[in-house]
Amino acid sequence: MRRFKFGLGAAALAGAAAAANFILSGQAEKHDAAAAVSGPAAAVLPVPIVPVVKRTIPIYLDYSARTESIRNVTLVAKASGYVQAQPAPDGADVREGELLYKLDPRDYQAALDQAKAQGQRDAAALDYARANLGRGADLTKSGFLPKDTLDQRTSTARQAEASLAMDQAVSFNPSETDLAVIERARAAGPILTEIRLPGQPQAQLKGQLTFIDNVVDRATGTINARATIANADFALLPGQYVRIRLHVGERPNSLMVPQEAVGSSQVGKYVYVMGEGNKVERRIVSLGPTDGDSVSALTGVAEGDRIITGNLQKIAPGALVRPTERKPSSS
Repeated sequence: MRRFKFGLGAAALAGAAAAANFILSGQAEKHDAAAAVSGPAAAVLPVPIVPVVKRTIPIYLDYSARTESIRNVTLVAKASGYVQAQPAPDGADVREGELLYKLDPRDYQAALDQAKAQGQRDAAALDYARANLGRGADLTKSGFLPKDTLDQRTSTARQAEASLAMDQAVSFNPSETDLAVIERARAAGPILTEIRLPGQPQAQLKGQLTFIDNVVDRATGTINARATIANADFALLPGQYVRIRLHVGERPNSLMVPQEAVGSSQVGKYVYVMGEGNKVERRIVSLGPTDGDSVSALTGVAEGDRIITGNLQKIAPGALVRPTERKPSSS
């Protein structure tokens, strides 16, 4: 009896195991079938897209530059002496005619007093010489004074006049290849400029191109040029390194794509475009001038093409993707 019961138990156990295997196998087959159905849909990657837009963009020439002052003022003292005071501190802003230094006036005051005293003595000598000349003239007419003595008195009076006159006069003493583009822009009107300071790409000072040299440097192939910038807030100092942009024209009907969408390969620059059936296409492009965060595409795309701007490392040509609209940049 014990053997019989054991055999029934074994059979029951075997039957239960077979049923379990059937159930598990059936669930696995259902899971594989579901995975087979949902697999392609799960592989569709959402990507942001921006359409290619056509617009007019400004054309700039960018250069490195050094600032310099338009006019340097050298301080030259008209008189020497000891500095008694400095009303304008070092580095202060001053205007024309403003007092910068005050010299010790005592030496000059002494010289002035001496000159005045000398003038007074000469004036007194002149008065005496004139009076003596008048008396001599009367005596000469009456025969009591020789003519030679009168001439001496006349000479003395004239010397005194000269001495007094002297006392009253006392006083105390861009590359060569860009030249054609720049010249065409100048012929159309003034060339406006923008200045960017190091570390401050958004801080701009505006000015105008005011000088282009007429000689090309043979060693560097460059031309000396100058732009005049208003510097009312003293943001620029002489000798400072800056970046300058010359606005030399406009380019109409430019096809603009986001710069973030441009990739590089051995064959050149490219962008990913949403193709038929939402499949990725790779287009080789030639790039032109930039404007803000967009760059103009000279070849490879057309107006209205949908440029993929995100998940670029996860997609490849022929991949199936799901587009999500994003507004193009207006800059």
